[in-house]
Amino acid sequence: MNEDTKTYIKECGPSIRKYWDLHPDEQQWLYPLLQKRLRTAIAVLEAISDRPRTYSEIAKITGLSENTVKQLTYALGEAGIGIQVFSEDRTYYPQGGRKRNLKKFDESSVQSIE
Repeated sequence: MNEDTKTYIKECGPSIRKYWDLHPDEQQWLYPLLQKRLRTAIAVLEAISDRPRTYSEIAKITGLSENTVKQLTYALGEAGIGIQVFSEDRTYYPQGGRKRNLKKFDESSVQSIE
């Protein structure tokens, strides 16, 4: 992730939080209008919205590299989004409001990496 994207994610922190709090129907029509880098940041938030996950797990869920996941997580945290890092490799977003279903998540594949 380049510095421009990192800066952009930080600047968009309030907007990302507003998007996150929208009703799923509103999110559905708005999502395609978002820039790819915002959709990627939202995918990371969705991956960690229900429980702490390692960067490796988040990478498998989102299809991103672990390094990109780590950088996005730090950028979102710096943007004021309530991300908690429990250790060097595990992160969580406890302020999600409604529960969300992960579309690309297969629990059996994650269990095998732990």
